[in-house]
Amino acid sequence: MNMRSEDVNEDLFGLEDEDFGEEINSRMNVTNISSWGSNRGGSGGRMFSSKKPRQKGPMDHFFTSNVEMVVQNRRSGKMNQTIINDAYKKEVRERTCMLITRWMYETAIPFNVVTYPSFQQMIEAIGQFAMGRLLELKRPHLYWTPCVAHCLDLILEDIRKLPNIKRTLERAISLNGYIYNRSGLLNMMRRFTRQRELLRPVKTWFATAFITLSRLHEQKNNLRKMFTSSDWSDSKWAKEHKGKTIANIVLMSSFWNTIVFCLKVSGPFVYVLRLVDGEKKTPMGYIYEAMNRAKDTIVRSFNGNEEKYKEIFNIIDKRWEIQLHRPLHASEYFLNPNFFYDKLEIEHDVKIVSDLYKCILRLTRDLAKQEKFVAEVSLYTNAQGLFGNELAVRTRKTRAPG
Repeated sequence: MNMRSEDVNEDLFGLEDEDFGEEINSRMNVTNISSWGSNRGGSGGRMFSSKKPRQKGPMDHFFTSNVEMVVQNRRSGKMNQTIINDAYKKEVRERTCMLITRWMYETAIPFNVVTYPSFQQMIEAIGQFAMGRLLELKRPHLYWTPCVAHCLDLILEDIRKLPNIKRTLERAISLNGYIYNRSGLLNMMRRFTRQRELLRPVKTWFATAFITLSRLHEQKNNLRKMFTSSDWSDSKWAKEHKGKTIANIVLMSSFWNTIVFCLKVSGPFVYVLRLVDGEKKTPMGYIYEAMNRAKDTIVRSFNGNEEKYKEIFNIIDKRWEIQLHRPLHASEYFLNPNFFYDKLEIEHDVKIVSDLYKCILRLTRDLAKQEKFVAEVSLYTNAQGLFGNELAVRTRKTRAPG
């Protein structure tokens, strides 16, 4: 992973003030960065928000939260409730446990593995996945799609587990934690960075990680100056074993090179998360394009050198194809005039058009309505009728589809 830290696209840093709120006050109590993790379930899980809590509706009963949080809440008793058919539920539970036990017995898996948190999360994930599929079976004219924001978190969580990236994030956590837990050292850091902070709590764990790494990269030279200055060498922290370790991290070239790599592969997804979390327009018609654009940005950032991003793309494609992508995404992309009339290749993309027709066939079984939809699609592709109206043409870029 040979690259210069200066190679990071400067556009990635231009997002922070626009997208993630105001600068944290220098006297604000900073949340321990070691709590980074995938705290998001569905479209919630925000770390800091000034908005009113989202009101839940009937459809929310079909969906549940992040599996780790569900298991944690269940253990703490927060999800306990009285159920009318307790006896029936108990019988179903016993039968389910018996089937799991039989499978474990036949495969010679130790029974104590059920005490592992990962086992409980697996069972919860299976249950959540099945709910969406059962909904589609019961309502064959509906489409169920997983939460895009949650799937993005899973993609980035998989990327975060790559050895090089995991090690760098752990070092960044140690560096920030060491500085922010010592008020004297924190004041020294602020003198060298001209009061710029290294930490900034934002909407999600991923956004926090991205902004923090970008801040570290931005202050690379100032941090190196601090850890090679007489202020540091004369301080008590320079004589501590932990302090020496932190200084070595800051002076380590591989640490900064991997930060650059992290920013290049994660930066484009800031745009996608911003789109998904935004309330100005419905994101469904933009997700397909946003994912493609994110991948194109990654390719350009590595000058098309596939070896540098191949592993990242394998992670993205696996989640996208298996868990996230649905015909509904491609259909909304096709029917989004913001993209369609500027990209002639969309109309001739067999996969996109095929997904569009899959949606038409699923959403209605009425043959007359299906034929009417096809006729409307023809008018849309040729910008005829209302689609060619002066007002419709003028607002293609400003109005969200739907």
